[in-house]
This record gives sequence, C-alpha cells and structure tokens, in this order.
Amino acid sequence: MSDGWLLHRQTGARCPHPDGWTTGEVHGAGMAALGPAHDGDFHASLVLTVVPNGGLTFAQWQAHSDRLLPVRLRDYELVDLKKCRVAGVPGGQRLSRHRTVEGHLLLLHQWFCAPSGVGVTLSATCAISSYVEVEAHARDAAAGLHLPGGW
Repeated sequence: MSDGWLLHRQTGARCPHPDGWTTGEVHGAGMAALGPAHDGDFHASLVLTVVPNGGLTFAQWQAHSDRLLPVRLRDYELVDLKKCRVAGVPGGQRLSRHRTVEGHLLLLHQWFCAPSGVGVTLSATCAISSYVEVEAHARDAAAGLHLPGGW
C-alpha cells in the first residue's frame, strides 16, 4: 500500500490505496482508485462511498442492497455474506461475482457499515485474472479503513 488515501471529503472517512493507482471522485458520493487494466480494458478498482441511508437501520439498508445488486449487476451471484466489524463498528462483508456487458467475469468484494445514519461501503472490483493481486490490496484497504470520531 502507499501513503495515498481515498478520502471522502465531506465526512473524513478514508482508506489507503495501492501505489500507482489513480484516484478520482465518484459522482459526489465517494472516491475511487483505479489499478492497471487486466482482462482486456477492465481496470481493477477500490471505491469508498459514504451516503445517507435514509434513516434505515443497518439491517434494512443491507436488505435494500441485497435486492438492488442483482438488478444493477449483470448475472449477479452472491458467493459469501457475513457479519464482521468494519472500521471498529458492526458491519458486514460480501463477496459476489457478475459480468460486464462484454461478458468479462468480475469479482466484487465489499466491506460495509452504517454508523450514525450513513452507509459506508468499501468496494473492490476486479477481473478474475487479477483476483489474487487485487484481493491483497482490498484487504489492506479494509484493514486501514478509518471513520472519523463521533460516528
């Protein structure tokens, strides 16, 4: 990992990203780091998002996510879902796979929690061919995820 951080400016939530990955804002909801292309033109990514969860409980927010993912992602298949602590608060971890429009098989690994009315999600997406490398970066980012005090 690098000294670089994905920083959500409005809340101060942050996590480290790998050396050499480029960063940018994601539609005002978070920050992304893009890695090298694998499997054609697909770039591995780490995306940190922080969004209001509309007053939903953690369980309601995740039930909504579980319904939305198969609708938004082509050939979505949940591989594993479990509870765990994320950045020191109760949360969960999801591993799934889906396909791009071009048919490339992707893996999506997410860590998520919902402190104080917001939903925090760290998503790592990569082509199958880069899973081992990207998964190591994703776990480092998840271990370094920091939520500001007071949440």
